[in-house]
Amino acid sequence: LKEAGIDFKRHETEGIDVLYFGEESDFFELLKLYFPYIYDIKYMINGTPNLHGGLQKVAEDLGCQRIGPMHQGGSDSLITCDAFFKLCEMLGTSPVAVEDDHKFVNELYGLGGNSTVYRPPPREEATDGDYD
Repeated sequence: LKEAGIDFKRHETEGIDVLYFGEESDFFELLKLYFPYIYDIKYMINGTPNLHGGLQKVAEDLGCQRIGPMHQGGSDSLITCDAFFKLCEMLGTSPVAVEDDHKFVNELYGLGGNSTVYRPPPREEATDGDYD
C-alpha cells in the first residue's frame, strides 16, 4: 500500500479516530442505502476448487489482465468487473442468471456472519418502501 501512495504516518496522526470509525451495523445500513444489490467475488468463490486468495490472485487465475497499479480505485474496479464476468462464465452461467438466482446477491465474505444483515427481496417482489 505504501507503493500505492498511502501515507500511514499521516493517517496515524490525521486520520479518523478509531472510536468514531463506526459500527458494523452502521456500515451495513450505509451499504444498503448506496448499494442495494452487491456481489462479492470472495464470497462467490468460497468453496470453488482452485480459486482462492486475494483479488489479484483470483483475477490472474481467471485470466483477467490488470490495467493500472494495484490498490487504485479505477484499476481495482476494472479487474473486479472482469473477474465477475469471467467467474460467471466459469460457473457456467450468465450475470443475469446470477442476479436472478439470488445465491450470491448481498452476501459479504467475512462480515456479518459471511452475509449482510439486510437481504432485500428479489427485484420483481420489491416495493418502493424497501429502499427508504
